[in-house]
Amino acid sequence: MVLVHVSRSTEEFIYETKCSASVDVVTREISELHNLRLRVKRIVGGVRELAKHGVMRPEEQRGLDEEHMAGLGNPEAASASASASAAAASSVPAAMQPSGGGVVSKDPIGQRVGVAPSAQLAGTLNECAAAADEAVSNAHAKLRRPLSIPRIHETLQNIKGAVMMSYPQGLPEWDPVRLGLEDAENLQGTEDSKHVLDPASSVLWFAGKAMDRDQALSKYVGQNEKVTIKARVEPRGGQAPQREPAVDEETRRAMMAMHRKREQEQQQLEQADEDSYLNSAWANPRGFKQSVLGMGDIKWRPGQR
Repeated sequence: MVLVHVSRSTEEFIYETKCSASVDVVTREISELHNLRLRVKRIVGGVRELAKHGVMRPEEQRGLDEEHMAGLGNPEAASASASASAAAASSVPAAMQPSGGGVVSKDPIGQRVGVAPSAQLAGTLNECAAAADEAVSNAHAKLRRPLSIPRIHETLQNIKGAVMMSYPQGLPEWDPVRLGLEDAENLQGTEDSKHVLDPASSVLWFAGKAMDRDQALSKYVGQNEKVTIKARVEPRGGQAPQREPAVDEETRRAMMAMHRKREQEQQQLEQADEDSYLNSAWANPRGFKQSVLGMGDIKWRPGQR
């Protein structure tokens, strides 16, 4: 199998394919995988916040303090954010209520209702989030391990199950975790919108050249099925990506360390006295005679016997 080491911005992963595959299919699937990884990371972030501070407030209530919330005619939500009592948790609307009533945990930035699931349910949510985060980690690329699509979908199903356990009535329709799991996010105006690719028009770059989607992958990598190539995926119409460095960062650091060591050695040689070698044992013209007579390594100074 051909391994394609894909990189874009700070993201990288390994995609597995065959030489006979068309560049169009490869580019489309790589773009979809890139978008999926970004979506999983957004879901992971949302799940961790869900476990910490509960569901997201409606858009018109986000960032407001208790006084402003009361001014909107929603004293229950204000009470839920301000009070640390069990009564505050019970005042959260049913659509935002975790299983078992939840635990009050005020959101310092006012984005969430401030009522988190119980410690046990929150632990389950965090475990599922950690598993999903690991499934799309850049570390797999460094280990030359292809991305496991079934594993990614499995972790998303686990997150969905953990969310259903924590919120049996379901999350509000505006909560980012629900939108992410349903693949219904509106990313317009967000930072991630700049990184999402269009699978139908994105371009795969290899060896400084854009790969023609009408060609087979073998045109660029040959017929060797046991090869690994480095490629970059970019939107159509964008500039050509920078070439990959000839050596990786770890090798570059090792080379620089060796270069500095040689410079230091050269500097020490230049500073040494030109005649300093005459004090060495190998430069003694009487060394052989003294060794035969057993007179080597004789040291003397005044007062010494």
